[in-house]
Amino acid sequence: MTLFDLVERERRGVARQLTAGGVALVLAGVLMVLLAATLTLGDARWLSLPRLTPFLGWGLALVAGGLAARWVRGRLSDETSITRIAGAVESERRMRDGAVRVALEVADHGAFGRLNAEQVAGKLSGFGDSLAPGLRKQVARKAAGGLGVAAVGILGLVTAASAAPDGWRALLHPVRAWNGTLLGGV
Repeated sequence: MTLFDLVERERRGVARQLTAGGVALVLAGVLMVLLAATLTLGDARWLSLPRLTPFLGWGLALVAGGLAARWVRGRLSDETSITRIAGAVESERRMRDGAVRVALEVADHGAFGRLNAEQVAGKLSGFGDSLAPGLRKQVARKAAGGLGVAAVGILGLVTAASAAPDGWRALLHPVRAWNGTLLGGV
């Protein structure tokens, strides 16, 4: 396995964990906006508020999700760059600063570059599946935090939907709320 393959394997592992946590954070952002909209529309307030309010709730949820996704994508790009991963490997494996990064850069530049990359890869091959276990643990904690926030968001939305069922119904059926057919015929 080449040096690039080793570092790329580590990068993919970190990226998977960060992506899971990031998706959970995006979901949590959307859920929190929907929770607020449900409570806002509850207690028959959807009747007195402008008819556009349920649509506004969904619009805000989509905007929150888009902004959160954009932030997560930027963080993912920053935290899973090859140089960041290579730096973490150097740090955790107590290697000379820049050893892996420079070996990656010069691997394609002549026989000495290839030799250096092979030597560094040989050194790293003996460490097993994870080249930066500390980074993996840190990223796993971040992902677990994101999943925890999403779980709180789901619990909060379920609670809000049971506390204000008419608000939730208006949010789920904004067209029927707009037309006044949400309550059905009396």
